Amino acid sequence: MNMIGENKLTDIIPEGIKTALGHISKSCAYLGFEAFIVGGAVRDMLLGSGITDVDISVVGDVQRLAAELRKRYGYKAIFHPFFGTVTLQTQQAINIDITTARWETYSAPAALPEVFPSNLYDDLRRRDFTINSMAVSLEGFVFIDPFGGREDLKNGILRVLHDNSFADDPTRIMRGIRFEKRYGFKMDNRTEALMRGAIAEGYPARLSSERVLAEMEYMMAEPGLSDMLGRMEEIGLWCTLFGGSVISPLAYQRLGRLNGDPGGRLLFPALVLMEDINDDAFKKAFGRYKTYYEKLETYRSREKALKFPVRERPLEPGMLYRLFWGIAGEILEYLALTADTTQYRENVKTYMKDLVGFKFYINGGDLESLGIKPGPRYRIFLERARVEIVEGNIKDRRGQLEILAAVAKRG
Repeated sequence: MNMIGENKLTDIIPEGIKTALGHISKSCAYLGFEAFIVGGAVRDMLLGSGITDVDISVVGDVQRLAAELRKRYGYKAIFHPFFGTVTLQTQQAINIDITTARWETYSAPAALPEVFPSNLYDDLRRRDFTINSMAVSLEGFVFIDPFGGREDLKNGILRVLHDNSFADDPTRIMRGIRFEKRYGFKMDNRTEALMRGAIAEGYPARLSSERVLAEMEYMMAEPGLSDMLGRMEEIGLWCTLFGGSVISPLAYQRLGRLNGDPGGRLLFPALVLMEDINDDAFKKAFGRYKTYYEKLETYRSREKALKFPVRERPLEPGMLYRLFWGIAGEILEYLALTADTTQYRENVKTYMKDLVGFKFYINGGDLESLGIKPGPRYRIFLERARVEIVEGNIKDRRGQLEILAAVAKRG
């Protein structure tokens, strides 16, 4: 794999971020701290792929550093006590997260770690793979690679740093799958064996649903999601996490169509999987998408009941109205993107183009003025009238009232 030379790493960093890093370095020197760019930012700089976030590891007190940056340079910083992390707000579109260098211990497989302040070596050794265990010092921009991450990156190899890595944190399995498919990397034999051993022991099943969903959402944001899910199934991880469920060919087809979604929204792959998987652990993990899924189910039930040939031929405006009226915009977009026929997609798009926002001027008060007593018939009359109004493309109140009166007269 082609990589950038160590002496050119700083060329990848935007000028505004370089300025912020310089301020951090000067403040650390004043406080007697050391600071290093660590993790994925170093990996991405070596790959020349640009950086979206910068993680800084400091041998020192990050709150003192944040106070010094605020006093010296006017930076605003947000402290996250749970993570012991400070997010430095810059004028760039890149986050700078500053964390005290630390060591972690795990009381049990898949448990959250106990964290202790430590040195850079320990901070790098606690990470998931060697390719994420490199650093660049802010003072002099010296490249630091104690575990051979650069060579593994060059050779496209994913290698864990110790034998308990996947047992300590099974989310690293999902992370490894992401890196495999994103970069075309491959786990070395030892790492592959350790991964499969952790799955066989059932360690991933001990993860909280929140941690599982967080990793799934990282996957759902990637263009290679289908390949990642296939890998999860192949190694038994999907089965371990979600009760033996199997992803159907139809779901993979829908996910393939979503690769054309320019927004890359998490909601749509989540809906594909929710339509396909009926498992309590899965439903719990994906609970935040439940409201949207219920809206999709409402539509599916309506489509099944109406039996309109939405996949086979263009539907008339009245049929489109009856099928799609009141369906949320996100669900309509989902249907268009995952449609299994061109005609289905065109019907959805026609509705969105011509009928979304259609204005009706009739209501129950108009029926009462026609001498019809309030009751269940109101809803029936109004719905029938609206279908005829849409079919006739009647957009003025007078014309709509005439149709409502005719419907009411017919009874």
